[in-house]
Amino acid sequence: MTEVRKEIIEHGIILSCDFNAPRELVFRTLSESDLIQQWWGPEGFPVNNSTMDFRPGGQWLYSMRSDESGEEFWSKASYVEIVAPEKIVWTDAFCDAEGNVNEDLPQGSMTITLTEQDGVTTFRNEVAFTSNEERDQIVAMGMIEGMTMTLNQLEGLLAELENA
Repeated sequence: MTEVRKEIIEHGIILSCDFNAPRELVFRTLSESDLIQQWWGPEGFPVNNSTMDFRPGGQWLYSMRSDESGEEFWSKASYVEIVAPEKIVWTDAFCDAEGNVNEDLPQGSMTITLTEQDGVTTFRNEVAFTSNEERDQIVAMGMIEGMTMTLNQLEGLLAELENA
């Protein structure tokens, strides 16, 4: 399991870790629907991509279903900026199956940056909120634990892809 570094900042959260994989491969796992579906989301919450239009102005609509309860949780990523293979910025929101945003829950601006040195890619995910209260609400919902599990699943997928 990879070590996930966590930092709570003003109005945000930063999670980062290192993968023994080329940056281009890590980027592919974020940009290709069939790959992101294999690792995104915490353990016990498999992802089902409804749609994924990976381009600035595009959206990714997906659900995570609890293996335990069967309850389904919908989210929408609205892509703002994509600089292959180094940066992806999107607005992350809870929504319904049609993509209608739940305004009662915080939305975050997610910036993922990928840097590579000597075959090791550093994955950095900074999520910014409009307030510390919104940040704290998402932390209380388990975001840090969920992303830690998610990044460990990514590590497993990268190992599989590297050995394929």
